[in-house]
Amino acid sequence: MSEPAPHVEVHPAATVMLVRDGGGSLEVLMLRRDPEAVFAADAWVFPGGRVDEGDRSGTPVGRGPSDAEASAALGLPSGGLAWWVAAARECFEEAGILLARRPATGDWFHASDEWSAARLARYRREVHAGVTPLGAVLEAGGLVLDLSGVHYVSHWITPPGHGTARRFDTRFFVAEVPPGQVASHDAAETVESFWATPAKALARGEAGEITLLIPTIANLKGLARFSSVADLVAAARAIGSVPMAAPRFRGDPSVPTPVLASFDPGPEPEGQGVSPEESACPT
Repeated sequence: MSEPAPHVEVHPAATVMLVRDGGGSLEVLMLRRDPEAVFAADAWVFPGGRVDEGDRSGTPVGRGPSDAEASAALGLPSGGLAWWVAAARECFEEAGILLARRPATGDWFHASDEWSAARLARYRREVHAGVTPLGAVLEAGGLVLDLSGVHYVSHWITPPGHGTARRFDTRFFVAEVPPGQVASHDAAETVESFWATPAKALARGEAGEITLLIPTIANLKGLARFSSVADLVAAARAIGSVPMAAPRFRGDPSVPTPVLASFDPGPEPEGQGVSPEESACPT
């Protein structure tokens, strides 16, 4: 008689697909994780990670959903806005993008005009290390988050079993990069980055040039339906209830394959599936 699988805590997480219009096509930012990382080594991902306690309070938000609206979108009784704040924090930590404005004028934050590159890099490292909360960085610059352009589009959860060491309940968002900001990897958790059309990123994955995880592939397929940020945002705003996808492990027919009605990535190829390592990644 086999022993029951040990309990593995499910961590709430937020992942952001940063997009822009480039050369007449929609492009998405891809980040390569450190090849020596213990977790999801060498995978190409979107900025993302766990929702921290600091995301639940103390971060000034100027525009975006109320907590009630965010919670309703996520199907939670309360506290939903923390996922939007976490998404913005991960944008800053992993991609160097600050989704913030000056409340007095409504102008987007421009790194070159307001902070030196060294100061911005220091703040980014401190937030990433948990030394300085994002709220303190915003207050130091007289800024507030603008979450009005952060849209919830898909929901993935790591299925239980098979000795998975990590499980994540991850909400995926899309957000356009603000004007005057340049995305870059953090040279710590992520060591390389590029902008590409979703179709190009998928093609590189299929060719074996880069490693893509199952949730990343499915969301790239969803993005590939759109030719511009405007089209994507219009579709994201029209999404009603977002279904949860729980990829099955290889050889385990008891867990359903992903169904993303919002972006309709198409059925998973017969006989495919996801390894515990692939499904555990929040990005």
